[in-house]
Amino acid sequence: MVRLRVHDVAGRAIRTLQNGRLPAGEHSVTWDQRDDGGHRVAPGLYFVRFEAAGHALGQKVILLP
Repeated sequence: MVRLRVHDVAGRAIRTLQNGRLPAGEHSVTWDQRDDGGHRVAPGLYFVRFEAAGHALGQKVILLP
C-alpha cells in the first residue's frame, strides 16, 4: 500500500496523488497544482508526504507564481 499526499502549511491534506497498491519498481507522479476539488492552489509552500510499508518520507515544494 502506498499513499502520496500534498499538504498545505497548516498540515491539511489538499490532494491525494496515490492511495493504493503499486507493483514493486520505480514510479513517477505529476502534480498539476490542483486540490482534490480540481481548483488550482495558490503559490506558496506545500509538503508532499509519501507513506509505504510503515515508513514515511516528506519533501517541501515551493510553487512560484
